[in-house]
Amino acid sequence: MEAEQDNGSALVDLLDRVLEKGLVLKADLLITVAGVPLLGLNLQAALGGLNTMLTYGMWNDWDAAQRAYALEEAKRQQHLLPALGVDETTLFSGFVSYRQNSGDDHTWRTSLLLLTDQRCIVYRRLPYAVFLDVLWSDVPSWQIRDTLSPLGSTARAIVLATPSGEAEVLTRSADNICHIIRERGAHEAGAGVENDR
Repeated sequence: MEAEQDNGSALVDLLDRVLEKGLVLKADLLITVAGVPLLGLNLQAALGGLNTMLTYGMWNDWDAAQRAYALEEAKRQQHLLPALGVDETTLFSGFVSYRQNSGDDHTWRTSLLLLTDQRCIVYRRLPYAVFLDVLWSDVPSWQIRDTLSPLGSTARAIVLATPSGEAEVLTRSADNICHIIRERGAHEAGAGVENDR
Protein backbone atom coordinates (compact mmCIF):
# COMPACT_ATOMS: atom_id res chain seq x y z
CA MET A 1 0.00 0.00 0.00
CA GLU A 2 1.41 3.36 -1.03
CA ALA A 3 1.20 6.47 1.14
CA GLU A 4 -1.09 9.15 -0.22
CA GLN A 5 -1.10 12.82 0.64
CA ASP A 6 -4.53 14.33 1.24
CA ASN A 7 -4.10 18.10 1.05
CA GLY A 8 -7.84 18.71 1.39
CA SER A 9 -8.12 17.24 4.88
CA ALA A 10 -4.92 18.99 6.01
CA LEU A 11 -6.36 22.34 4.95
CA VAL A 12 -9.64 21.61 6.74
CA ASP A 13 -7.73 20.58 9.88
CA LEU A 14 -5.62 23.75 9.72
CA LEU A 15 -8.69 25.96 9.25
CA ASP A 16 -10.51 24.20 12.08
CA ARG A 17 -7.53 24.67 14.40
CA VAL A 18 -7.17 28.37 13.49
CA LEU A 19 -10.88 29.00 14.09
CA GLU A 20 -10.93 27.04 17.36
CA LYS A 21 -7.58 28.04 18.90
CA GLY A 22 -6.75 31.24 17.05
CA LEU A 23 -3.58 32.47 15.40
CA VAL A 24 -1.49 35.53 16.24
CA LEU A 25 0.92 36.95 13.68
CA LYS A 26 3.59 39.51 14.58
CA ALA A 27 6.02 41.11 12.18
CA ASP A 28 8.62 43.84 12.53
CA LEU A 29 9.80 45.43 9.31
CA LEU A 30 12.61 47.94 9.00
CA ILE A 31 13.27 49.62 5.66
CA THR A 32 16.77 51.01 5.22
CA VAL A 33 18.54 52.76 2.38
CA ALA A 34 22.35 52.65 2.35
CA GLY A 35 22.36 51.46 5.93
CA VAL A 36 20.16 54.35 7.13
CA PRO A 37 16.82 53.23 8.65
CA LEU A 38 13.99 55.20 7.04
CA LEU A 39 10.77 53.41 7.92
CA GLY A 40 9.78 51.00 10.63
CA LEU A 41 6.61 48.91 10.71
CA ASN A 42 5.26 46.86 13.58
CA LEU A 43 2.40 44.61 12.42
CA GLN A 44 0.18 42.48 14.64
CA ALA A 45 -2.81 40.43 13.53
CA ALA A 46 -5.07 38.03 15.38
CA LEU A 47 -7.08 35.48 13.42
CA GLY A 48 -9.68 33.17 14.89
CA GLY A 49 -13.34 32.29 15.12
CA LEU A 50 -15.59 34.88 16.73
CA ASN A 51 -16.22 32.67 19.77
CA THR A 52 -12.46 32.25 20.21
CA MET A 53 -11.87 36.00 19.94
CA LEU A 54 -14.58 36.68 22.53
CA THR A 55 -13.14 34.02 24.84
CA TYR A 56 -9.77 35.81 24.77
CA GLY A 57 -11.38 39.18 25.42
CA MET A 58 -11.11 40.56 21.90
CA TRP A 59 -14.07 42.16 20.11
CA ASN A 60 -16.09 42.40 23.34
CA ASP A 61 -17.03 46.03 22.69
CA TRP A 62 -18.15 45.18 19.16
CA ASP A 63 -20.15 42.19 20.40
CA ALA A 64 -21.87 44.26 23.10
CA ALA A 65 -22.68 47.00 20.58
CA GLN A 66 -24.14 44.49 18.10
CA ARG A 67 -26.28 42.85 20.77
CA ALA A 68 -27.56 46.23 22.01
CA TYR A 69 -28.38 47.30 18.44
CA ALA A 70 -30.25 44.03 17.76
CA LEU A 71 -32.24 44.44 20.99
CA GLU A 72 -33.16 48.06 20.16
CA GLU A 73 -34.12 47.06 16.62
CA ALA A 74 -36.39 44.30 17.94
CA LYS A 75 -38.06 46.74 20.35
CA ARG A 76 -38.47 49.30 17.58
CA GLN A 77 -39.99 46.72 15.22
CA GLN A 78 -42.58 45.85 17.89
CA HIS A 79 -43.59 49.49 18.15
CA LEU A 80 -43.89 49.78 14.37
CA LEU A 81 -47.20 47.97 14.38
CA PRO A 82 -50.58 49.66 14.57
CA ALA A 83 -52.08 49.47 18.05
CA LEU A 84 -55.02 47.09 18.18
CA GLY A 85 -57.82 47.12 20.70
CA VAL A 86 -58.01 44.48 23.41
CA ASP A 87 -61.02 42.79 21.78
CA GLU A 88 -59.74 43.25 18.20
CA THR A 89 -58.83 40.13 16.20
CA THR A 90 -56.46 40.06 13.20
CA LEU A 91 -58.06 38.40 10.16
CA PHE A 92 -55.40 39.08 7.50
CA SER A 93 -51.92 40.57 7.27
CA GLY A 94 -49.80 40.84 4.14
CA PHE A 95 -47.96 43.00 1.62
CA VAL A 96 -49.97 45.11 -0.82
CA SER A 97 -49.63 48.06 -3.18
CA TYR A 98 -51.81 50.92 -1.98
CA ARG A 99 -53.05 54.13 -3.59
CA GLN A 100 -55.43 56.78 -2.24
CA ASN A 101 -57.50 58.36 -5.02
CA SER A 102 -57.96 61.75 -3.41
CA GLY A 103 -55.94 64.94 -3.51
CA ASP A 104 -52.94 65.39 -5.80
CA ASP A 105 -50.95 62.29 -4.80
CA HIS A 106 -51.91 59.14 -6.75
CA THR A 107 -48.68 57.23 -6.09
CA TRP A 108 -48.67 53.48 -5.47
CA ARG A 109 -46.95 52.63 -2.18
CA THR A 110 -45.63 49.25 -1.11
CA SER A 111 -47.36 48.74 2.21
CA LEU A 112 -48.69 46.24 4.70
CA LEU A 113 -52.41 45.55 4.94
CA LEU A 114 -53.87 44.58 8.30
CA LEU A 115 -57.51 43.53 8.36
CA THR A 116 -59.16 43.04 11.74
CA ASP A 117 -62.71 42.25 12.71
CA GLN A 118 -63.23 46.00 13.32
CA ARG A 119 -61.15 47.92 10.76
CA CYS A 120 -58.86 48.05 7.75
CA ILE A 121 -55.32 49.43 8.23
CA VAL A 122 -52.71 50.10 5.55
CA TYR A 123 -49.28 51.09 6.90
CA ARG A 124 -45.55 51.12 6.22
CA ARG A 125 -42.96 50.00 8.78
CA LEU A 126 -39.87 51.98 7.77
CA PRO A 127 -40.21 54.90 7.95
CA TYR A 128 -43.36 54.28 9.93
CA ALA A 129 -46.53 55.74 8.43
CA VAL A 130 -50.22 54.82 8.52
CA PHE A 131 -51.87 55.50 5.16
CA LEU A 132 -55.36 54.22 5.97
CA ASP A 133 -57.07 53.35 9.24
CA VAL A 134 -60.81 53.01 8.73
CA LEU A 135 -63.57 51.22 10.64
CA TRP A 136 -65.69 48.76 8.67
CA SER A 137 -68.73 50.83 9.62
CA ASP A 138 -67.15 53.77 7.72
CA VAL A 139 -66.82 51.73 4.49
CA PRO A 140 -70.23 52.07 2.81
CA SER A 141 -69.24 50.15 -0.34
CA TRP A 142 -66.42 48.37 -2.13
CA GLN A 143 -65.79 46.94 -5.56
CA ILE A 144 -63.31 45.10 -7.75
CA ARG A 145 -61.88 47.23 -10.56
CA ASP A 146 -59.30 46.75 -13.29
CA THR A 147 -56.52 49.30 -12.89
CA LEU A 148 -52.99 50.00 -14.08
CA SER A 149 -50.51 48.41 -11.64
CA PRO A 150 -47.21 50.04 -10.58
CA LEU A 151 -45.48 47.81 -13.16
CA GLY A 152 -47.68 49.11 -15.96
CA SER A 153 -49.82 46.00 -16.43
CA THR A 154 -53.56 45.68 -15.89
CA ALA A 155 -54.45 44.19 -12.52
CA ARG A 156 -57.49 43.71 -10.31
CA ALA A 157 -57.73 46.18 -7.45
CA ILE A 158 -60.01 46.18 -4.45
CA VAL A 159 -61.46 49.67 -4.17
CA LEU A 160 -62.83 50.75 -0.79
CA ALA A 161 -65.05 53.80 -0.46
CA THR A 162 -63.77 55.62 2.64
CA PRO A 163 -64.60 59.02 4.19
CA SER A 164 -61.36 60.44 2.72
CA GLY A 165 -61.98 59.07 -0.81
CA GLU A 166 -61.39 55.84 -2.69
CA ALA A 167 -58.57 53.59 -1.52
CA GLU A 168 -57.16 51.03 -3.98
CA VAL A 169 -55.41 47.87 -2.84
CA LEU A 170 -53.50 45.53 -5.17
CA THR A 171 -52.56 42.11 -3.81
CA ARG A 172 -52.20 38.49 -4.82
CA SER A 173 -54.59 37.65 -1.98
CA ALA A 174 -57.51 39.58 -3.49
CA ASP A 175 -59.93 36.65 -3.23
CA ASN A 176 -59.10 36.14 0.45
CA ILE A 177 -59.53 39.86 1.17
CA CYS A 178 -62.86 39.95 -0.69
CA HIS A 179 -64.06 37.03 1.40
CA ILE A 180 -63.08 38.84 4.62
CA ILE A 181 -64.89 42.02 3.52
CA ARG A 182 -68.01 40.00 2.68
CA GLU A 183 -67.83 38.31 6.08
CA ARG A 184 -67.58 41.68 7.82
CA GLY A 185 -70.70 42.82 5.95
CA ALA A 186 -72.54 39.58 6.72
CA HIS A 187 -71.73 39.66 10.44
CA GLU A 188 -72.40 43.33 11.02
CA ALA A 189 -75.70 44.33 9.48
CA GLY A 190 -75.12 48.01 10.29
CA ALA A 191 -71.75 48.09 8.53
CA GLY A 192 -73.26 48.45 5.06
CA VAL A 193 -70.45 46.63 3.25
CA GLU A 194 -71.56 45.73 -0.27
CA ASN A 195 -70.01 44.05 -3.24
CA ASP A 196 -70.47 46.30 -6.27
CA ARG A 197 -68.87 43.84 -8.71
